[in-house]
Amino acid sequence: MANPRQDSLEAAVGRLLQRHVGARVLVAFSGGVDSTVLLHALSQQLPPHRLLALHVDHSIQAGSGGWAIHCVKVCNQWGIQIRKTVLIPAARDHLGEAACRDARYAWFASLIRPGDVLVTGHHRD
Repeated sequence: MANPRQDSLEAAVGRLLQRHVGARVLVAFSGGVDSTVLLHALSQQLPPHRLLALHVDHSIQAGSGGWAIHCVKVCNQWGIQIRKTVLIPAARDHLGEAACRDARYAWFASLIRPGDVLVTGHHRD
């Protein structure tokens, strides 16, 4: 029996790749369900040299280093390259989501080359 959500995701990934033929695809990879499903879907349609997972540890939550370990293990199992970093916003008093997001996207931007595509996975809600 077909899974409509899986078919929909695979179709969306296919459309993305058709729009960006030959592009290297960078995936913001937290290790959560959304980014894991997205990374897996991309890995099924791209050769490994065109896929790069990016993991950021903001060191805000206890055990956040465990997510980095998890992400490395997943990427190693799937044969996907991964880059990871620890980013702590300069103003420790302002460790809100916006400051973390700004630091994360600045790091992503530093890794993007012309022609690359950055993708993220998020819930609808």
